Amino acid sequence: MSEEQLADALVFARIALTVTVDTVGSDGTDGRSTPAVPGGLGQDRAEVYQATGMVAVQLNADLDEALSRLRAHAFSTGVSLAEIAQQVLDRVLRFTPDGAAGSDPDE
Repeated sequence: MSEEQLADALVFARIALTVTVDTVGSDGTDGRSTPAVPGGLGQDRAEVYQATGMVAVQLNADLDEALSRLRAHAFSTGVSLAEIAQQVLDRVLRFTPDGAAGSDPDE
C-alpha cells in the first residue's frame, strides 16, 4: 500500500469511527431517530464527512482543519455546506495547502 493509499485508508477509518460513535444514542439505541450530529451538520452529514476526508487528504491536514476549510469556503461563497461538500465529492472543487480552493484541473 502506498503512502497516499494508507493516508486515505486512515482518513476513511476515522470518518467511519466518527459516524459510528455519533449515531449511538446514550440510551443504547442506534440513535438514528435523533443522531448526535457535530456542529449541526444535519441530514447531509454523510456527504460532509466524506468531503471532509477528501479535503483532509488534499491538504495533508487533520479532519478538524479540513472541516473548518469546508465551512469557511461555504461561508465566504454564500453556498451551503452541503452543496460545497457535494462539489468536493463530484470533484468539481478541490482544496490546496496554499489556501486556494478551485475547480479540479483534471476536468
